[in-house]
Amino acid sequence: GAGVFAAAQVVESPGKLLGLDAAAEDVAANWEEISDLTEAKPLGMGFEQSAKFFALHNLKR
Repeated sequence: GAGVFAAAQVVESPGKLLGLDAAAEDVAANWEEISDLTEAKPLGMGFEQSAKFFALHNLKR
């Protein structure tokens, strides 16, 4: 309002694969990397997040 205009964008960090057995302590221990938005990217569509997660799993193989 008041003649001010802005844009908003939702971005997501690259993420970190901790595995299916990850516990809260694992998330806490890796939080700095998990929450680092240096290389964050916008997700234009919902499937982009799923594709990113599949790519992380494929890198582990």
